[in-house]
Amino acid sequence: MKKIVISVFLLGILFFSADSFAQVWVKVACGGEFSAALRSDGTLWSWGFNGNGQLGIQGITESSSPSQIGTSTKWSDLATGTYHMLALMKDGSLWAWGINQDGELGDSTNIGVLTPERIGIDNDWASIAAGSQTSYAIKKNGTLWAWGFNFQGSMGDSTTINKNIPTQIGRDSDWLLVRAGGYHALAIKKDHSLWAWGFNGDGELGRGTTDNDSIPKQIGTNKNWVDAIGGLEFSMGLKSDGSLWSWGFNGNGQLGLGNTMTETTPQKIGSGNDWQSIAAGAAFAFGIKKDGSLWAWGYNGYGSLGDGTKTEMDAPEMIGTDMDWKSIDAPRGFIYQGNLFGLHALGIHSSGQFICGTGANYIGQIGNGTTTEQLTFDCTIGQIVSSVPEQTSAEITLSLIPNPTSDIVNITAEGIRNGYLRIFDMNGKLVFTSPMRNELKWNLRVTDGSVLSTGIYIVNVSGIRSNGKNILLAKKLVFSGNK
Repeated sequence: MKKIVISVFLLGILFFSADSFAQVWVKVACGGEFSAALRSDGTLWSWGFNGNGQLGIQGITESSSPSQIGTSTKWSDLATGTYHMLALMKDGSLWAWGINQDGELGDSTNIGVLTPERIGIDNDWASIAAGSQTSYAIKKNGTLWAWGFNFQGSMGDSTTINKNIPTQIGRDSDWLLVRAGGYHALAIKKDHSLWAWGFNGDGELGRGTTDNDSIPKQIGTNKNWVDAIGGLEFSMGLKSDGSLWSWGFNGNGQLGLGNTMTETTPQKIGSGNDWQSIAAGAAFAFGIKKDGSLWAWGYNGYGSLGDGTKTEMDAPEMIGTDMDWKSIDAPRGFIYQGNLFGLHALGIHSSGQFICGTGANYIGQIGNGTTTEQLTFDCTIGQIVSSVPEQTSAEITLSLIPNPTSDIVNITAEGIRNGYLRIFDMNGKLVFTSPMRNELKWNLRVTDGSVLSTGIYIVNVSGIRSNGKNILLAKKLVFSGNK
């Protein structure tokens, strides 16, 4: 095996593979100009714009890197609207915060809230979804509820009157899941029929018309839908056979049909039946296939697709070469003074150690510590630092000598190819990155012109094992040098 020797100024004491993290990111959600994510330890994190309290953290107007919301370790789910957030606790209680001008928090007022506030006293909430200014939830008994902005019937309660408390939609108790678009919603019943309601100016309700509907109505007669999602003015659905369908506005190619023609009924995207999960942004979309590859199409003016360009795509294109994507999300989006907002995307790889982000980032909504636009996915966001047992393997080794150090440590990685080195501080901020060539010399005390502080760091070496599988080698590092 070829050895790679790197001289750096840090020292490590812990070695583990990507599969052995005690904590991982399990869900990401993109709001209008902010983002949030849930960890497996039950903690909730947010970043981006906080002008309406949507981050759930008092005392800041914006943040370009993840910050924990409170101290609770009992969160189980989250959903983000344009400027508000919903979350569930493990005990089934419902919480909300952020803007509340249309009652989207559901606390019986129209007053914004800066930190998580419990909504009602019920402990039987099962799932949640958030449109631009409307909120949705399903209870454990299968009933469907909505509150907030009721534009063109987007609540689905047969009216167009805003509600500031959760309001039951119809009397059915067989709802399986609910998903939100910008000003319309989609839901699937336990028989796997697909339903929609709300604004329909571009056929996003999928029933062959552009008539708005203020109550849920079924789309077609098929009963093999397993997921559905709405963008700002379009919708997508996934069937049990792995086929992907889209309908609604298509001016930016967001339907993925190879053209820009608006469709008012579901149309199959391509001929493949290997789709596993989907996400819809303001005017763009993503899909993850069963082989773990990520695909994207639609509007790309800010690099939202993550393909390294700003070119729109009217059909799915594979993004990068990674084959371990676990989930992806993008904002429903909104239009303000003629401009489209909600143009970033976040995803998680199967290891869950990092969040990946691309697209608009002018207020830190990607979460990589900058406000620089990303044209490709930055997969160094929110590194989770965990204490895990040392891994031993005859096939792969990682050694650091001496230990500890105030000057140089030699890092030797054996048993991997296509290696890549990343070094982080304990807040998850990336301080150094470079491909793993045969030998790399790094200034022992200076990186990017800045002197690094004495303290603990994390060195990651990623690559491919001899069996073709991805591997992540990591060590917790102690630098005892001067500032």
